[in-house]
Amino acid sequence: MRLLATLASLAGPRGPTQSHLTLAHALWRSTVRPGDVVVDATAGRGHDTAVLAELAGAAGRVYAMDVDAAALAECEARVRAAAPDLGAFAPILGSHAAPPPGLGPRRARLVVFNLGYLPSKGAAEGVPTTTAETTTAALCDWALGAVVPGGAVSVSVYPGHASGARESLAVRALARSLSPSAWRSTEHVAVNHGPDAPYVVSLHRLFRDDRENTDDDFAAARAAALGAIR
Repeated sequence: MRLLATLASLAGPRGPTQSHLTLAHALWRSTVRPGDVVVDATAGRGHDTAVLAELAGAAGRVYAMDVDAAALAECEARVRAAAPDLGAFAPILGSHAAPPPGLGPRRARLVVFNLGYLPSKGAAEGVPTTTAETTTAALCDWALGAVVPGGAVSVSVYPGHASGARESLAVRALARSLSPSAWRSTEHVAVNHGPDAPYVVSLHRLFRDDRENTDDDFAAARAAALGAIR
């Protein structure tokens, strides 16, 4: 009952499109099943991670990554409270550019990124942010390859500051470059909120015959992303 109540509340009283994050959560609910492996690559204080933990459930496994130690500790406490029956939880202090230890190819149902500022510092001049380069590395080096057929990578993008604008260019170029026979790239943007409004990119791995796709090669996606920010 706790899970059902939480899921019903995630979209907010006015529906799942109230914000880009409630929309992202609605997309996650349509993807994650109990027992899945999920990854929050930029966990911060754990608001998104707690959602993922409840969705994965008692048989699931959640990886939570962040470079901010204080935020990661808060994330762990939030996850333990929200999903006390979670099967396995692995908090990882480190950049999203490197894969979570122990996560192999095609093992995760969902990998999520909520880009932007260092969680404990907030949005202010001089505060570290995720970057186009590290986010491109994360997507191409491990996140896309980690997703099972039918799974997805979800990226919340914030083009309203300088670093976020560069990330936006890179993520959009990368998404457009993925093979349409293996991936469906979708962009969820409020067209009446201006060009600086945050938005969500979803990269869904399609079902296909693995005999035709034994290896993942994201060199073209990497080149497209880095070319867009040169």
